[in-house]
Formats: sequence, C-alpha cells, structure tokens
Amino acid sequence: MNTAMNPKAILICIAMAAPSAWADLKYGDYAAAGKDHPVVVGYMTGLVSGVHLANEAVLVATGKDLFCLPQGIVITLDSAHSLVEGEAQKFEPASRKDLLIPPLLMKGVKSVYACAPANGTFIPRN
Repeated sequence: MNTAMNPKAILICIAMAAPSAWADLKYGDYAAAGKDHPVVVGYMTGLVSGVHLANEAVLVATGKDLFCLPQGIVITLDSAHSLVEGEAQKFEPASRKDLLIPPLLMKGVKSVYACAPANGTFIPRN
C-alpha cells in the first residue's frame, strides 16, 4: 500500500484554504456593512465555530480551556456581535477601523466567559 501523500491533493487543499488566510475582516468594513449583511453573517458564523474549535484544541493540548461557557449557554451571532462591539469600544474611535474582528471576538469571549479559578486551579469542564 502506498502511504505517500499525493502532491496534487496537497496543492488543492492549500489552494482551498488560501483565500481564508487573507480574508480577515476589519472592524471598519464590518461596521460599514452591518451585522445583517450576508457576508458578515457568514463570516461571523464561521468565526464563532473557529473560536469553539480553538477552545477544544487548546483543551486537548494543555488540559485547560481558553474560556468556559456556563452550561446551556452558546455563543450566538447576536452575542458574538455584542462581544466584538464591546471590545472595539475599548479603543479610540479613529483606530477602530483597522482592528481585526477575530481577535476582538476572542478577547471578548475570554473576558466574558473567563474560567473561574478555584483554589488556584482551573475548574475542569463537566
């Protein structure tokens, strides 16, 4: 059995992933388009999924969560928009337009849903 990777398959995978590498949305464009714009809705839906995946990846790698959602709480599009807006408001208005949306969302999630330490250690997830 040949276990070598097919170079064509690798190039196709890279080509499919490449557009997302440069497609980070800036706050100025996000605000101008509005949260109900189809591109923003799609972008934010994917970003919320990515935030959850990042949390899982860090948990697997380190045994600790990046953030801890209370049981029964999910990050909705509306809550994601609120988290982004809340983080953006911490910056001077003139500098907000160049802020990237992914770090704003991650900072907001980590701030609002911080894992509460118990006796100096993090509470494990249920």
